[in-house]
Amino acid sequence: MSSRKRSTSTYRHLVSLLKYQPGRYLFMTCTRIVIFTAAPQMIGLLMHQFFDALTGQADVDFTPYSLCAFLVATGLVRACFIFIDIPYHFAAQFQAGALMRKNLISAVLDRPGAKALPDSTGEAISRLRGDVDEVARYLGQLPFQGGNLLFASASFYVMFRIQPTISFVVFLPF
Repeated sequence: MSSRKRSTSTYRHLVSLLKYQPGRYLFMTCTRIVIFTAAPQMIGLLMHQFFDALTGQADVDFTPYSLCAFLVATGLVRACFIFIDIPYHFAAQFQAGALMRKNLISAVLDRPGAKALPDSTGEAISRLRGDVDEVARYLGQLPFQGGNLLFASASFYVMFRIQPTISFVVFLPF
């Protein structure tokens, strides 16, 4: 079997695992967008307005105390989203692992008795434990990438508005 065919099959199986509970992964992606994109950007913009209010050059007419209250509220909202996201993250990870283990054991039991395990028993146990855990952990980390990508895009936009040349120099390695 060629390497290309094997990698295509792996991605196909990862997508099928994501399709098993699409609502859960979509919810996790949305919460992580709030946690890792919206809240940090909001904090940065509030800090910008706070320092502009201290110098008297603010675009909005808020006092520094009200901006501090908005900053605390943003932190509290972010913390609430983190506490909401944690159980979903681990539930998705454990359910994906359980589904993969069930499917692997079913595939082994469907094979003829003489050819059920091509390798040693220890190798099978290692695959059912370690390999499944790695794939489940990878699936749990995928929603983080949506939040990180949006954060990088929003950061680039804000930096580009301030200084385009420096923005390109900073983001060029990415």
